[in-house]
Amino acid sequence: MVSLADIRARNVQPVWQEAVAVVQELIQSSTATGTPLPDLEHVALIPNGDVVAMPGSPESPDPVRQAATMLRVLVDGVATPPELEEFMRKNLSSAAAPTLEDFARGLSFYERPGRRSDVERLVSRAAAAEQMTRADEELRKLKEKASEASDSRLENTVFMDTVAMSGRRRQPVAAIAGAALLVVVAGGAWWWWRDRARAPQASASASAASTPSPLARCHSSGSDDREDDQALGEQRHDNVPARVSEGTPDHHDPMVSRHSPLAPNETTT
Repeated sequence: MVSLADIRARNVQPVWQEAVAVVQELIQSSTATGTPLPDLEHVALIPNGDVVAMPGSPESPDPVRQAATMLRVLVDGVATPPELEEFMRKNLSSAAAPTLEDFARGLSFYERPGRRSDVERLVSRAAAAEQMTRADEELRKLKEKASEASDSRLENTVFMDTVAMSGRRRQPVAAIAGAALLVVVAGGAWWWWRDRARAPQASASASAASTPSPLARCHSSGSDDREDDQALGEQRHDNVPARVSEGTPDHHDPMVSRHSPLAPNETTT
């Protein structure tokens, strides 16, 4: 079962023959059951071709105008014969048919045989449109989920690429820092080794400077010997008695007799 409101909501457009068949079936069922003619929202189409009034519709004070309005809405935007257009315009004015039966009798000139088949075709298209609407809705939901999943994957990809790029940027920085540290350590080690190498050389130079050479030692030793001999000669000269200097030999002093200017055989007078 589908209502006329559903048909309009699903954008199912009936042709003018189908519109005439719907209105004629509704008038017939309402007259047969004695129910007032409903509005569009309370009209139901059955797949077997029946058109019935749904409960809850307010009663219209002018059933003929209500039927003409319903027909006008159903053929809105559809090419219709000029005679049908004139019929609708007439029944929407003060020159409308006096009763609903008269309206149905005048409308019967525009219906084609097998009007229930026209209603069945309209209901079939409405059901197909509903299925299509559901399929479109499901497809829309699937597209939304796929879009969300794609956005999520894109965000993850961008994040991972950002992390990877950050890591690649950090690697050169770390390499440069490591190289700089290595240069500093190598430079410090070289300075430390140079200072250690210079220390023994300075000690050896100081020792060499403080230790005299053999030639200097020989020269110093010769100078000391000469000074000792000179001092000894002066001491001996000082120890010679005064009489030796006066020419008086000292027979008891061997040094005097040895160095006396007198001959050994010379006697003193």
